[in-house]
Amino acid sequence: MFQSCLGYSLVGRFGGLSGHFYCLSRQSALADITYIRLRAEFVYLAVILDGFSRKVVGWALERTLATRLTKAALEQAIAERQPPPGWVHHSDRGVQYASDEYGRVLQNTR
Repeated sequence: MFQSCLGYSLVGRFGGLSGHFYCLSRQSALADITYIRLRAEFVYLAVILDGFSRKVVGWALERTLATRLTKAALEQAIAERQPPPGWVHHSDRGVQYASDEYGRVLQNTR
């Protein structure tokens, strides 16, 4: 079973980060996507970080932002970490992370 991480972060008046994250423990994962510009095209990198050590535990590289990108990174992270029950997963609310396909992978993680 997975648990969604509730949190927010805002850049404060003085450029510092303010806000609250409630799940940064040894049983949490942080997920995000970025793009990399190549000479002739862009590629997209999905990364899953261990919430405590910040170690990359899953990643995938694709030419599109299809759900398969984030799903591949998640599956790699699950295989690497073999997360325990109560594992917390945090990502933004992008369509790739909100998809049924991605949610099924999370639900099947026990």
